Amino acid sequence: MKWIPGRSHLVGVSCFFYLLPALWGLCPLFFIQVLCSLMSDYIMTGKDSIWHPADRCVASFNVLYVTVIAFAHISWWEVVILDAVCLSFYSASVTSLRNKNYSRYVIMHSLWHLTGGMAGAYLTAHACDFSFGSLCRPRATTGLYCGCGPALVASRP
Repeated sequence: MKWIPGRSHLVGVSCFFYLLPALWGLCPLFFIQVLCSLMSDYIMTGKDSIWHPADRCVASFNVLYVTVIAFAHISWWEVVILDAVCLSFYSASVTSLRNKNYSRYVIMHSLWHLTGGMAGAYLTAHACDFSFGSLCRPRATTGLYCGCGPALVASRP
């Protein structure tokens, strides 16, 4: 991929959207995804690196893992919509790379990161029983630790 003009700061910053679920709950996979995405999509852009297959493996696992968890906490049609939206941006970014359209890749891949982070946050908020009217209780559920930022702040003396 020597044709890539350089790093995109937008793609680099968008990697951090995978931390959005941490507003309600924690899962080490979210942090691992940020590291892999940042290394693959920003630091090692246009270079051969082990980070590229690592990012694809971690992202694939996370999509499957989060989708399975989602079926326990939200309706099936919400799962289908979230997956379809997120994966359509990923697919568009891959197509853009194949067509050597870097500016479209930057937008589509950044939207893949954004929608993935937002979908994870939406799921985590539901799994942790969060609502803006009440604070959730810190607890573990379906592979997530519900540590709810507002609940942790409110419980401090």
